[in-house]
Amino acid sequence: GDIAANYLQAVGRSGLDLLVVSHYHADHANGIPQLLRRIDVGEIVLPDVEEDDPLRAEITAIAEKRGIPTRFVRETVQLAGGVTVLPPMSGAGSANELGLTVLAAVGSAGVLITGDMEQEGELRLVESIPLPEVEILVAGHHGSETSTTPELLETVQPRLALISVGQDNSYGHPSYDTLVRLDEAGAAIYRTDLYGTIEVQWKEN
Repeated sequence: GDIAANYLQAVGRSGLDLLVVSHYHADHANGIPQLLRRIDVGEIVLPDVEEDDPLRAEITAIAEKRGIPTRFVRETVQLAGGVTVLPPMSGAGSANELGLTVLAAVGSAGVLITGDMEQEGELRLVESIPLPEVEILVAGHHGSETSTTPELLETVQPRLALISVGQDNSYGHPSYDTLVRLDEAGAAIYRTDLYGTIEVQWKEN
């Protein structure tokens, strides 16, 4: 939370218009309570799953205390600024499939963020949602072998693939096979374990 807040303040931002919580795993949401204490947030969007999760309860309690509107998502939601939030792919197996997917337009560029979604969820996503081609894909589940399937890549055809992954992590992420799939799909790959914070600036021609 402090790392994110420090970064936002360093680039001149005192707050966020929208904060989307993909799911309640600690490595995705553990810093949000501290982030909410330090910066202003216009709205928080959360998956309406795992009602008893203590991190969900902590986030919503702080949001209520600070007067931040919260929206729980069970179906596709169109938000301002070209942001579409897609619900968890129902029927998919593990907790990694219970998160939200974000499809956003930045000018003419598309961005797809799938959280920790794995193969089953990606296949359901491709089958149920008319996904466009995107310029930027945040690779699912930190570049895990079970994510970033050929079916998803064939559908969205990303130009850039960003992988959020810890250096020398014990899971062996990103998977070699995933890196090969991304390379064969023609995506330039940028990894936080090699480059640190990655900032993408999109300029219209």
